[in-house]
Amino acid sequence: MCFNYSLNTSVKSMQERFNASIIKRDFNPVYHANAFTYPAMPVITNESRDEINFFNWGLIPSWIKNDSEADEIKKFTLNARAETVFEKPSFKGSIIKKRCIIPASGFFEWQHINKEKLPYYIRLSDKELFSFAGIWSIYTNEDKEQLFSYSIITSDANEFMANIHNTKRRMPVILDKTEEEIWLNNAIEKGDIQYLIRKKDQNFKAYTISKSLGNPKINSNTKNILKEEFYGNLNLGI
Repeated sequence: MCFNYSLNTSVKSMQERFNASIIKRDFNPVYHANAFTYPAMPVITNESRDEINFFNWGLIPSWIKNDSEADEIKKFTLNARAETVFEKPSFKGSIIKKRCIIPASGFFEWQHINKEKLPYYIRLSDKELFSFAGIWSIYTNEDKEQLFSYSIITSDANEFMANIHNTKRRMPVILDKTEEEIWLNNAIEKGDIQYLIRKKDQNFKAYTISKSLGNPKINSNTKNILKEEFYGNLNLGI
């Protein structure tokens, strides 16, 4: 699972890191992107490697028949499981022909300890920006408008993430720079795709943050959401 992430960066830093230019849109730092608001977020696709476009989170397959079905299916396509991405009807076309990378600076998960639920912010120790492996699609709605959408691929959690996300034990698939270029290569073969989305060890760092992250009445897309907050003996020293 990966339903919450951040992209706390500038346009300049993002363009330099990914060697691509933002297309047709202003960008402000995103401290907390919540999947269930279906936000438009930066993506780089295999069809436009040098462009940073904005697609909506929640993949709508091209074969969806109407807008009502589109609104329903995107609730279930925010993530694509690495283990079944080649099999699920919503994903199997995209994983072969429509792959993307999704810039990020960190992501959020909850740890369950007894009756407590502690939110964590997780980053790569040695990188300010990185990318999730993703897939994308184009759906033409009833007004004949093209809607571009994406899904984040997830895998089994590694040891570090299993300790934090200790109920579902999932994590987003993260690509390094070399893997990004392979992922966006149109000539990549199925075996290489499967290798890239395997469970991986990552050099993560993580800390607990405010429980307001999970409160729908509070705007958590602010810089304050990234501040560390301690919970006494409940913190496990990650």
